[in-house]
Amino acid sequence: MKRIMLTAITLLVLSGCNKTEIMELTQEEPKIKISDKITKLPIALKDKGYENFKTTVFKEKIELDQFISKVKMESNWENRENFLNTLTRQTVDFKTNNLLIYSFTEKKGSVVLAVDVPKEINREIIVVIGKEKSNDINSKIENYGLAYLVNKKVKSVIFDNGENNTTIKNSNF
Repeated sequence: MKRIMLTAITLLVLSGCNKTEIMELTQEEPKIKISDKITKLPIALKDKGYENFKTTVFKEKIELDQFISKVKMESNWENRENFLNTLTRQTVDFKTNNLLIYSFTEKKGSVVLAVDVPKEINREIIVVIGKEKSNDINSKIENYGLAYLVNKKVKSVIFDNGENNTTIKNSNF
């Protein structure tokens, strides 16, 4: 009986989509516009490849193009193609926005659970990163990354992981 119900539900869900629509739904998350000041880009939260670079604010297209060329040559990524596709598909208006890629690690015993919606206070953006302590002392260091389009009028973006804050300067204001 459960098998019949599961099959019926699956057929109902899939009957509303043709093959093309299914492909479009699974290829890439859409970017999430949080406000006119910040937009989150859909990159994998966790990837070994993030260890290859430090947090970077790209203020010009040439900087981003050089970064993309460098990443194409690296081999220790788990989701490199998805990362590159997201960066190359985004139209960044460098007259009004910078592209921020925040790279961070969590030490043994921590697991990143969620990234809150950024909040704007004055000309700063605050991103709270929720994490949980794990009892697994054998866990390895994990590499994480977040990507945002940030309006050039934003002074800085602050990442708060509950233990400390990391402030990334976004503009010269």
